[in-house]
Amino acid sequence: MADLTLQNVSLVAAGGALGAVTRFGIVSVLGKALGTGFPLGTLFVNVAGCAVAGLVLSGEQEGRPVPESTRSFIVVGFLGAFTTFSAFSAETMALHRKGESVAAAGNVALNVALCLAGFASGWAVGRWLRG
Repeated sequence: MADLTLQNVSLVAAGGALGAVTRFGIVSVLGKALGTGFPLGTLFVNVAGCAVAGLVLSGEQEGRPVPESTRSFIVVGFLGAFTTFSAFSAETMALHRKGESVAAAGNVALNVALCLAGFASGWAVGRWLRG
């Protein structure tokens, strides 16, 4: 259970602001570079965010969790705002409403599979870095 202190709340808020701005920038840049026909920017930030979550949280299985301040800033704040499953849901439903059900299903499958792979990859890298 997170400690609801002013320090932790401040860390979540600061991380959240940074994560939201970072997501906005990446999605905007990728949208201009790659087009907006398929939500590749959202897919990218979801996979990247899951990889970072795996990296940060990888020590927990060995009983070496990250400090609460790190969890508050990076996992709850930054990644909570950076990874965009609400945007993912809206974009998937928009594809479906436009009659692009195959693209909508592909978006679901790619986000779920690649985000799980991203998390597992981050976890493996975190364990490797700790030796």
